[in-house]
Amino acid sequence: MTTFSPPQDQRFINDLSDLYKRVATLEAQASAAAGTYAALVCTSSTRPASPLTGTEIYETDTKRFLIWSGSAWEQKAFATFTCTSSTRPGAPFTGMQIYETDTIRYLIYNGSSWEQKSFTSFVCTSSTRPAAPFTGLGIWETDTGRTLVYDGSAWQAVIRSSQIINTLAAASGSVNFTTTTEADLTGATVTFTTTHANAVCQVIGIFDMQVITAGSGVGLGMLTVDGTDQSGQAIFAMTTSGTRATLAQTWQPTLASAGSHTLKLRGNLSAAAGSLTFNSSHTRIAVTCYDL
Repeated sequence: MTTFSPPQDQRFINDLSDLYKRVATLEAQASAAAGTYAALVCTSSTRPASPLTGTEIYETDTKRFLIWSGSAWEQKAFATFTCTSSTRPGAPFTGMQIYETDTIRYLIYNGSSWEQKSFTSFVCTSSTRPAAPFTGLGIWETDTGRTLVYDGSAWQAVIRSSQIINTLAAASGSVNFTTTTEADLTGATVTFTTTHANAVCQVIGIFDMQVITAGSGVGLGMLTVDGTDQSGQAIFAMTTSGTRATLAQTWQPTLASAGSHTLKLRGNLSAAAGSLTFNSSHTRIAVTCYDL
């Protein structure tokens, strides 16, 4: 029977150990080449005692991937750890990053506390918004096409330049009134299309009114939105023939539905007495619409 002396036994054991480590390293390299990742799983207190250069480990207590440089364990490039706000790693390392599935947040550990990473936009619909949003969370709703940010208590729309409609139209002809019949002020009309319901508009109407013949009534400048008169009028007394003034009125209508909308300046008299002209010189309509 063949026997080995103690030194030979130790060399044999060392050779087997070295062979095992080399095989493990080759398996890890083969896995990486195939697009998968292999690492030795351990804890920070059970790391391999005699690692080969390039040996990779994953520590379950620190949630770190480390690689042996030949003289020390070095942290590998970071991989985000997924958890919830109540299952964060118990022993995080500085620079560790996590994604919380319940708060929809990316956080990074600064050595003493978790800090929110730079802004991350969350894609959802208007009916599937995050249930527990944090202040500053941004979402994009695929059904409404809107970008919203949570301000701590409510979702606020983010205005993009493409969502602001600015349009202006000047009157192209003067119109004279002698009755209470309402009529369009020629050319002072704008038409545009919105993509969202409840778009809010800010409208300024400028009316260049001149009394031709004095009367007991007043001249009225008004706005219609999709055929409906809006409350609020520009008013000019017709007490003296020849008087002229440029008057302004503002409105803030809400467009209930998406689609094409027409806004017009119109005029008439409060009583069929006297004569008044809306001059084209300075009569115009300016509209800013927030299509959010």
